[in-house]
Amino acid sequence: MPEGRTLHLVDLENLVGGPFAPAEVMLASIDQFNRLAVRSLDDLVWVGTNPRLVLQAKRLMPQARCLTKGGPDGADLALLNELDNPTWIAERFDRVVIGSGDGIFSDVAREMRTLGVRVGVVARRGTVSLRLGYAVDFVRLFRPVWYPPRRGMKSSANHPRYPQPISRAKRACA
Repeated sequence: MPEGRTLHLVDLENLVGGPFAPAEVMLASIDQFNRLAVRSLDDLVWVGTNPRLVLQAKRLMPQARCLTKGGPDGADLALLNELDNPTWIAERFDRVVIGSGDGIFSDVAREMRTLGVRVGVVARRGTVSLRLGYAVDFVRLFRPVWYPPRRGMKSSANHPRYPQPISRAKRACA
């Protein structure tokens, strides 16, 4: 077993805040994930996404294996389908880092830990389910880069709970 090798499981939509996040938000969120997950070049990365985002995911993470499935929880299920043999993963990896806060990963995280694999979560602040948080060894959070628009709103820039910073130019004119 390679010393210190990690398998990264990234639910792209959960990591960035939804399927409609702009490309620069996706890139910033992936950078945050890579930094907090302490990703190295010989680590393996699996990215789960819906079919509409698979090309974007491949562009943003060209070294990753992209898994796709449509429907509710499609990205989660695409990743979980690949984790059907936890013993195989435990024989090859010292650590698994989940890039999602969804509780659907808690059972597989618990099973990996019983096999001696260190399991962690890297996710946006406020998105990690309690069940998943208790099932892993560590949780690392980053500040959300983007907030999905609420119904009837065109963008997160209009979101009343998340005001955008006022630029210097606007402040000078006020």
